[in-house]
Amino acid sequence: MDKTLSSRDAACAAAFLLGSLVALPGLADTLRGTLRAVDAEQWRIVVTDKDGDDNHLAVARTAAISLNGRRASLGELQPGDRVVVTFSEDPNGAATATAIAATRKSG
Repeated sequence: MDKTLSSRDAACAAAFLLGSLVALPGLADTLRGTLRAVDAEQWRIVVTDKDGDDNHLAVARTAAISLNGRRASLGELQPGDRVVVTFSEDPNGAATATAIAATRKSG
């Protein structure tokens, strides 16, 4: 019995694995909205989305944070800033931000 995979079998296995990855929780997603609250000490934010729903997220200590296109700290962000947040969810549905791109109107 030949125990090597044919190229067709290998392609089927690769397609199955790729399809499985798409359905896995924990992959990055994006949230757009307005920053409602920032707790830099607890590394947490609240973002109000376009539907008016508040989204509570932890912020990873390694998160890439920018304000008006420049690197920033979490403490520099303010309620009212417009944000695009990249986040992942754990199996329990808790969201953790891995990147925050904020913009603030001057004046």
